[in-house]
Amino acid sequence: MPNRAQKQRMIDYLVAQLESGGHAKVEPKTEQLVSGIDSSFIEVDCGDSLGALLLADQKYPRERFNAPEGSGRRYAHGDTKLRAASAELRNRNYRIAPPIFYKDGTTFFRSAAARPAVQRKRDGRSLKDINGAESVNLILFSPEECYALERVGWLQGKRFIQYFQPDSDRLDEKVVSFEFVPVAFDYSHLDSRANPFAVDRDSKRYFRWVEKFERDGALVLRPGPMRINGAPYLRGPEGVPLTRTE
Repeated sequence: MPNRAQKQRMIDYLVAQLESGGHAKVEPKTEQLVSGIDSSFIEVDCGDSLGALLLADQKYPRERFNAPEGSGRRYAHGDTKLRAASAELRNRNYRIAPPIFYKDGTTFFRSAAARPAVQRKRDGRSLKDINGAESVNLILFSPEECYALERVGWLQGKRFIQYFQPDSDRLDEKVVSFEFVPVAFDYSHLDSRANPFAVDRDSKRYFRWVEKFERDGALVLRPGPMRINGAPYLRGPEGVPLTRTE
C-alpha cells in the first residue's frame, strides 16, 4: 500500500494537472466519508456543478463477504466501503467521477501471470485457453477494483478502470486507463457428471487488460457522466483523446 508521501504525490499531481486543465477551483480534501477511514478526494468546479474525484489509495474493508442470494448483483465477492464512500459523496450532491486507483502493483493492479495458482490452472486446467502472451496482461483484482469495474466502470459497452501511475525506473508518472475483459474458466477437462459444480464461467477476480490509454498532461473533469481526461475516461482540455499504447 502506498505510504503517506506517495499518497500526497498522487494528490499533488492530479491537482496540478486539473488546474492546468482550466478548472476555476481544484481543492483536495481528506474526510471520513465512512466511519473510521480517512478518504482523500478532489473537489473540482465543473462550471455548472461541483465534481468529486475519489482517490482509491488504500484498501477499504468489505461490508459483506458474499452478495445475498437472489440480489441480482454481478459482484458476488461482496461490497467494499469504497462503494459507501462514493455514495456519501453523491449524497453531498457532488457529480461523481469513477474512482482513480494508485497503481502500485501490490495493492491495486496486481499481476497474476507469475502466481503459482494461475500457472497450474493454465497447465491443461481451467485457464488452459489463456496463451502465454495473454497471461502477461492478467490482473488479480482487489475487491475495490471489482466494485469499480462492475458498478461504475462501464462506458459504451466496455469496462475500464483509471489509475495514477507513479514515477519509477521503468515507467513515467501519468494517468492511465485500461480496458478489461473477464477471464473465462473452462472446465471441459473435467467429467461434468462427477463434478456437477464445474460449470464454465467468468472469473470474479481475474481480468485481462486489452487496451491501454495514457496522458501525462493537463486533465479535465467533465460534467455529465463524469469522466476524467481521454478515450475512454481521459481527455485533455483541448479534447484530444489519450494515446493508445500497446
